Amino acid sequence: MFWLITVPPAPTKSTLLERQKERSKSASKFGLDYGKITLFKMPSLRVGNLDNLLSLSDELVKTDIFIFGIVRRIAEQIHSIALKEPVLTLLSNKKKQLDRKKSSVDLYYERKQSYIPQLLVNRLQIPTYLSQWEWDESLYPFKCTTNEIIRLIYERSCEFDEVLKDKINEYVTNLKKFQELEKKNISDLFTRDLNNDLEDLVCLKKVKHLKKVKGRVWYIETENITTLFVVFPKKRLGEWFDSYESMSPFIVPASSQLITTDRNNNVLVNVSLFKRVCQDFKRNARERGFLVRNHEWRTVESIDFEEERRQLFEKLKTSWKRLVKWSKLNFGECFVDWVHLKVIRTFVESVLRWGMPVEFVTLLIQPKQKLQTKMRIALENAFDDLKPKKKKKKKRKKKKKKDLRPFAYSNYGNDFTYINQEINSNFF
Repeated sequence: MFWLITVPPAPTKSTLLERQKERSKSASKFGLDYGKITLFKMPSLRVGNLDNLLSLSDELVKTDIFIFGIVRRIAEQIHSIALKEPVLTLLSNKKKQLDRKKSSVDLYYERKQSYIPQLLVNRLQIPTYLSQWEWDESLYPFKCTTNEIIRLIYERSCEFDEVLKDKINEYVTNLKKFQELEKKNISDLFTRDLNNDLEDLVCLKKVKHLKKVKGRVWYIETENITTLFVVFPKKRLGEWFDSYESMSPFIVPASSQLITTDRNNNVLVNVSLFKRVCQDFKRNARERGFLVRNHEWRTVESIDFEEERRQLFEKLKTSWKRLVKWSKLNFGECFVDWVHLKVIRTFVESVLRWGMPVEFVTLLIQPKQKLQTKMRIALENAFDDLKPKKKKKKKRKKKKKKDLRPFAYSNYGNDFTYINQEINSNFF
């Protein structure tokens, strides 16, 4: 956290430069133990009339909030998205069943929690950039009015915001597609694609065949007979074998057998029957708590699951790289715009408060962690002469109470004896 503050020169009879230095020394003397205080080079901007400054003051508040929101969102992408790099765990034929039971598809490789990404501005750390800050005249020429500079900053920030939204939408869309595919194939037997469970046991539907497993016919597909697949909890397996032949007429006797189980103790079984009684069988099975899966065989032209998964992952990885790279490159640009706007806001409020000519002293303060309250108190004491004088009034004698202000001090809001603007540098 940094504070950008302005105060008028010290009320002495020395030269302007000496009076300004006196203010800086006073602040450094009182706040030496609570943080770092340095002089800040405030640019000489073009000042309009009073009405213009008042309208600018209101406009700057809204623009400040808007641009800071963009800076923070970009920083969040670097922190949350960049820390999670998508990785693909290929499912080999020998390990498919094991992987499904353990649900071991790792979509993200999460870095160590101790790893904190660096936010760089013009290839510098934020504290270094602020301590060496200078107005970028190549971006915002001094010949422009203050209104024109604010408009330029706002337009640049809007462009960053639009591109950021597009990058995030592209990444989120690819992520959802990949997760939906994973859910279909890695979830339990009630929802996932059965092709991967049956691919080693079945030929394509367009080829009529009888397939045997351990000497028994388990899949039949002819002009009149078909095979359905049913899913239910494993604990009801005995109930199924005792009752499935009575659920509908024209069921092939002893045609049902256990095919596979999943990690949630659900089982997949088959049953062969005449096609004309399929709907009656499905209805009776549903009434008894057995789910008949609507299954379609994969055709020759269809993309293999692993290939489809790999293609979606490549799109996801590409969109992730684009988002992270763009965020890292453009965080600094957007932060530069925000700091320039902060400087303009500080300048406008200082002119409105301290008046003309522009002689106020600008200080950049970096309070130490957990010592911000004490730094505020130190600054109040350093600029004690700026406090408004109160008229003395006769009061009845009361018991003296201890001054708890140094201990009870919390926050005066913006009611400081100096102009104060906060520059947040901690986005994580």
